[in-house]
Amino acid sequence: MIISKALLKYGYNSFSLEILEYCEPSFVISREQYYIDLLKPEYNILQKAGSLLGFKHSQDTKANLSALGKGRKLSEEHKAILSALAKGKKHSEEQKQKMSVA
Repeated sequence: MIISKALLKYGYNSFSLEILEYCEPSFVISREQYYIDLLKPEYNILQKAGSLLGFKHSQDTKANLSALGKGRKLSEEHKAILSALAKGKKHSEEQKQKMSVA
């Protein structure tokens, strides 16, 4: 994590935490996006408020997630849900080739 490394490197006294604005819970995401766009914070890893857009897992995390999923048996109910989500989704030829190789 970028911020934790920076805190350890530069020390906690080099950083401050400020409340920029109080707002209703229904406006939190829009106001967060406003401040991300306005301030372009160096330590904010996400580009879009309320989403994981721009987030990338480390190679270690990817390996751990992969290991957790290996050998896991899905219930028929879970398979049906995944199948329903995939219906109507079209894969490009490039995606089909990648899946075939994998």
